[in-house]
Order: sequence, then C-alpha cells, then structure tokens
Amino acid sequence: MTNMKRIAVLILLLFILSIGAFAEYDKNHVKDVMQDNIQLMGKIGKAAASEDFSAAAEALMELAQGMISISEYSPARGTDESWDKIFDGFLNSVYRGIGACGTQDIDGLNKAFAELRAFNSEGHKAHK
Repeated sequence: MTNMKRIAVLILLLFILSIGAFAEYDKNHVKDVMQDNIQLMGKIGKAAASEDFSAAAEALMELAQGMISISEYSPARGTDESWDKIFDGFLNSVYRGIGACGTQDIDGLNKAFAELRAFNSEGHKAHK
C-alpha cells in the first residue's frame, strides 16, 4: 500500500471514529431517562426513610446507568461545560450514596440524596 493510500485510509478511519465521539442529542432518550429518574428518586427517598439500604442501592445503580447513557450528549439548551459539571457532580453523589448503602450509613445516604435533588434542580434550570 502506498503512503497516500495509507494516509487516505487513516483519515477515513479517524473521520468514522470521530462521528461516534459526538453523540447527537436524542430528546426522546433523555426524556425517558428523566421520567425513570422521577420514579427512581421516589424509590430512593422511600428506601432512605425506611433505612432499606438494598433498595436504595439498587435504585441508585439504576439512576447511574440511565444518567451515564445520556451523559455524552451535548445539551439541547445550555452549555456543554455546565452539562458536564452537573453530570459529574450528580454521578459522584450517586456513587457516594451507593457507598453509604454499603456501610449502612443513613446520614451519608441522606446527604447524597439531598445532593442529587440539588443537582437535579440545577440541571433542569440550566438545560430543560
């Protein structure tokens, strides 16, 4: 293969890979995740109130999976920087909540849950 062909193949490959790096905003997917989040936040709140750490951890894990599935989108409204900051904070709060469930730390779970509600509010103000 000549150098020109190699360069052309490399450029084509990089172009194809770059398309996948910038996920197009999927309004329906985001809406579905957000609707699921409403139910999951309710489950987390109820589980925390009854100190059911297993149920809280399960709902927190589902919450994380949904948010991760939409985190690579560029927001339809607001800045990418704000979107990324909110997602990072939200997911870190989820992980702290899961950790609190693992140690049966109700104060830690309640703190993480309060952070999630705050990030939820901030995200909706900036991006809804």
